[in-house]
Amino acid sequence: VDTWQVLCNTIRQAKQTQLQGVINEISVQVAMEAKGPLELPVKRRNLPENVQKQLEEMEQSAAADYVELGMEPILDFQEILSM
Repeated sequence: VDTWQVLCNTIRQAKQTQLQGVINEISVQVAMEAKGPLELPVKRRNLPENVQKQLEEMEQSAAADYVELGMEPILDFQEILSM
């Protein structure tokens, strides 16, 4: 059980880190294209609404993809406990 939970959490963290990298790249690119000086860190609320929506959709899609993997350690652990 411990090994499964570690594996699931490692995969989750890897996917989360990859997604955050893509979100950061998009955010910085859009911020650099805006007029005026670049403000770091780039805050999502300062990005155009269409970009904010795009980033939110990416996060929701990634979350749905992760659920489809069946790698959620808590759900499997709860199933084992119910046996």
